[in-house]
Amino acid sequence: MKNLVLKWKIAFKIFPIILIVGIFKLMSHYYNFELMELNALFTSLVAGTIFLIGFLISGVLSDYKESEKLPTELVVSMRTLQDDTLTIIKSKNSEAAKFFLQYQKSSHF
Repeated sequence: MKNLVLKWKIAFKIFPIILIVGIFKLMSHYYNFELMELNALFTSLVAGTIFLIGFLISGVLSDYKESEKLPTELVVSMRTLQDDTLTIIKSKNSEAAKFFLQYQKSSHF
């Protein structure tokens, strides 16, 4: 049941808005308040715009999913640098490695 609610959550939020817009459209048609008449050119323009917006959003969605991984990957990279630095300190006793390790510890990574 919880999966069903999560799956259709956005539809439940949008449905009242669509219903209100539809009622306004019916009322404007009933009282002859329509500013322009629907024709084939207008409907194809709307359909093309919706298609392009969907196409653009699909690219953004994949970028959004990838951006969720960035903090974890950054932490893993910093930990790997720290491990490599510790290995260099143990094997070669390098001053630069000691300085880098001290810098990393002061940066709270």
